[in-house]
Amino acid sequence: MKFPEFDSRRSCLFRIAEPERKKFEKLLFQRHPAREWGSFFRFGYRRTQWGLAATFVSAIPPLPGDLDRQSSIVSFRPQYISRALKELEGTPFGIGIAHSHPHGWGVSPSSSDDDMDDYFADLFEPFGKSRPYCSLILNRQDDGGLVFSGRAFDSGKWFPITEFITPTFPYARLQNDEIEISKTTVSALESEGEESVTARLEQLYGTDAAKKLRGSRVGIIGCSGTGSPAIECLARAGISDFVIVDYQRFGRSNLERMHGSRFAHAQRKPLPYKVAVMAEMIWEINPAARITVFVGNILDDEVLGELLRCDLLLGCTDTHHGRAALSDIATRYLVPSIDVGVMPEGRDGKVTTQLVEITRYSSELPCAFCSDAVSTWPITVECMTDDERKQRKEAAAEAAKRGEDGTLYWGGDIPQLPTVGYLTTSAGSLAAGYAINWLAGTSDLPHSRFQFDIGQPQFGFTVINRKRTSLCNCGKIIGHGDQADAAITTPSHWPRPLKLSLLRPFVR
Repeated sequence: MKFPEFDSRRSCLFRIAEPERKKFEKLLFQRHPAREWGSFFRFGYRRTQWGLAATFVSAIPPLPGDLDRQSSIVSFRPQYISRALKELEGTPFGIGIAHSHPHGWGVSPSSSDDDMDDYFADLFEPFGKSRPYCSLILNRQDDGGLVFSGRAFDSGKWFPITEFITPTFPYARLQNDEIEISKTTVSALESEGEESVTARLEQLYGTDAAKKLRGSRVGIIGCSGTGSPAIECLARAGISDFVIVDYQRFGRSNLERMHGSRFAHAQRKPLPYKVAVMAEMIWEINPAARITVFVGNILDDEVLGELLRCDLLLGCTDTHHGRAALSDIATRYLVPSIDVGVMPEGRDGKVTTQLVEITRYSSELPCAFCSDAVSTWPITVECMTDDERKQRKEAAAEAAKRGEDGTLYWGGDIPQLPTVGYLTTSAGSLAAGYAINWLAGTSDLPHSRFQFDIGQPQFGFTVINRKRTSLCNCGKIIGHGDQADAAITTPSHWPRPLKLSLLRPFVR
């Protein structure tokens, strides 16, 4: 029987944390190089408009007798299959299968692999209440490097698992060995016989690192003071695929700190969205760049779906709900991020503080709540309606008149920080530099969270230690995807996100 053709409109990205990947490889390759071995596994997932974001949770390793050791190919016995079916009925996760091929056999599915996948997809669907199914084939190259192929089944359709991602440093993204990679040009500024626009970067990092950057996809949430210089640095470094998110329109005060903006933007009626100004800037640097643009918020479902296609996220909003969402995405969906914020302060006409803070979020690190990077009250205020703020303030004032504690109703305003261009540019550019090195595999961040003050001796550099707290379950939901509760959800009164269709410049 010929295996069904893939649904060309859909794909699956498969992510696995490094500690789990090492254990899983050891399990699957225990009879390598001569014979196959396999295992069922649990995975979290999120259905998106482009397909499926799948995240490895844990193996369901075979017990003695679960696999036929006398067979040179992997052969699942009935008791092992029954155990997998019980997992489907007892947990919210999808159940997949992974197996190794003997050395030299590549990762092309054999006819028996086709039969096995067809059987399990059909068997698991009713038990799992139509949950998706994933199948992976792994092998070793002559140099020991890993290669894979894979496919997923969901809603009656098969589609490819295009990438196998380990989102730690150095960032590892394997392409499905059975899929031919498109050789489309990623920069209209690079022509044969001409100097590369990233020649100096390649001189420092090497051509392989530059190639990694050109193939990377970065999501930036917040497009003003820190976000705009970060976007400019990334575009000039050769990043050619962006998801940019911001709900605000450009304002006159943004001209002082927002890269890519001009006085003409302040004269337009209506004022342009900040994301549109950023798209203009990116295309002026690289007319061939691919840009997905949202007028919206990181909490929006459609926005999240696109962010899950990214290799790395940059948080540039300096909001508590934004940080909470970034760390939640890193934990549940294994998409790492770098968050950057600034805090300038002054008194009596003098600048007293010029603070920059940078934090990395990933599955192996404590979340924003464990790290004391966010607080419940600011999140509550950021997500309130204007009417609720007014009512709470009035209730607090009435309570104070009665001699009661008004903070039970209103915990205080969230101050608007006087961000200035030189500080936000420095912070955003530095965050972009860390992102570039992280994606290229050339260096990691020196610490997972740190602060410095450019007005203090030795920059007042401070490392902030982080530890998971026993009251938080972030360490228990790694890779759980939509099958774990979100740390924060979209307020019902927020407007739906708007995905802009912008006119891309013509590229010869």
